[in-house]
Amino acid sequence: MARARQIPRWLSVRAAWRAGQRRPALPAEPPDAGLIAEADALRAAAIADARDRHAGTGLRAFLVRPPTISGLIWFDTLGTALRHMGVPTAVVSEDAPDWESQWRAVCPTLLVAPDRASVHARLDAGARDDLATRRGLRLLVHMAPAGFPHAARMDADDEARTRLALAGRTADAFLSLYEPEYFQRYAAPLSAAGFRYLALPQACDPFSDGPRPVARAHAWFMASTLTADRLAVAYDVLRPVLSASPGLWVGSGWRFGSPRVAPADLPALFSASRIALAPLVPFLRDQPLEITYRVFAAAACGAFQVTHRTPVTARFFADDELVQADDDAGFARACAWYLPRPDERQAVARRALRRAWRDHTTFSRADRLVAFARSLHSQAGSA
Repeated sequence: MARARQIPRWLSVRAAWRAGQRRPALPAEPPDAGLIAEADALRAAAIADARDRHAGTGLRAFLVRPPTISGLIWFDTLGTALRHMGVPTAVVSEDAPDWESQWRAVCPTLLVAPDRASVHARLDAGARDDLATRRGLRLLVHMAPAGFPHAARMDADDEARTRLALAGRTADAFLSLYEPEYFQRYAAPLSAAGFRYLALPQACDPFSDGPRPVARAHAWFMASTLTADRLAVAYDVLRPVLSASPGLWVGSGWRFGSPRVAPADLPALFSASRIALAPLVPFLRDQPLEITYRVFAAAACGAFQVTHRTPVTARFFADDELVQADDDAGFARACAWYLPRPDERQAVARRALRRAWRDHTTFSRADRLVAFARSLHSQAGSA
């Protein structure tokens, strides 16, 4: 039944995209040289200021990537930031053949890894003892329970992981991309037991993000991998936008537009588009969780964005830095209003760019991780 609904929706989204592609191309807008120069200066200052900032902490990190695309981007960029800031860091996949050699090379005092049985199996007694001799910390990525996002219901695997943590066998604390309310709701037994939690959102990457000197030739840019939830968003939200003007659709599974691109190619695509579309699935609009990685990356690239308002957006961006629609019709209206108004778009984008480089780089996230680790060490020392 679900597939029977999805096919007509997909056909309707594709038809809207095709209608827009048949419309005359908009005149290209020249790149904003002032914006590019400001971003280059902010980027250079961020990199210079962060260099070896935490070299004297004695922290050495071993990061095991969560098994998702967002997890790969999250941990790889965080690892790069930590190394630049003077923290010896290894970043591995849970099935990496060189896990043990990288562990020995780093001699970690901080393990950051998904709370998964396969990861715990790789951490044999020798590795656990090795970490313990250095008073090392185990900071685990809390894995969303089976009922997420609609309920906190746990399945047998979730319950088994929770029992191990409560018994003191796996974790000293937890973290995830989501805001603190996530842990209180979806990990209630761990929260009630007093486990500390670090909300560590994704961020822009100073080593890859930033505006590119290309003309804005596309009306809009949308990057998305086809899932049932994202198809529903495209159907409910984006059809009026897609059909109104020609833009750039990128993502795997859709069978129209362009195939999925590498993250390194995103800055040029953000820079080549008047509007970066950032619609959110309903549960992110309704719950205090996150605003997604691409909002940070696009802001750092000087992109003007339209997204949905969430309960936590104001923690990251003000209304004059990020256009936030309160409903689906408002999303389409915002795109139609701003598309022919380049000065207004650029003013919003410039404010978002400054905010991203000030508050939302991987360096700022690494600062938060280091401060949390040092706080845990202090807490353990005084216990």
